Amino acid sequence: MKLATRKLLRQVAREFRQQQGMRIILGGHSDERGSEDYNMQLSKKRAAFVAKYLVARGVSKQAIEQRYFGESLPASEGSDQAAWEKNRRVTVWIAKRE
Repeated sequence: MKLATRKLLRQVAREFRQQQGMRIILGGHSDERGSEDYNMQLSKKRAAFVAKYLVARGVSKQAIEQRYFGESLPASEGSDQAAWEKNRRVTVWIAKRE
């Protein structure tokens, strides 16, 4: 995990601990290469990794929801290394609990 990503996730964990009634939604994504099943598994692994990282930093496991998108929501439409790197990601949403 890149240093910038670790810093961002530590900030997310800090914000979560300071706010009452918040939940975190993690969206796992992959690039276009590989089968649909393979990409979905990669998406699950990415979201689970980030969830584990946040739980280790004090975020309640019950407050984290994971969603998996595979290659269905690309951040970049290209078919080159730069686009693939942008598409292999986890998106993080912070929302109030209902």
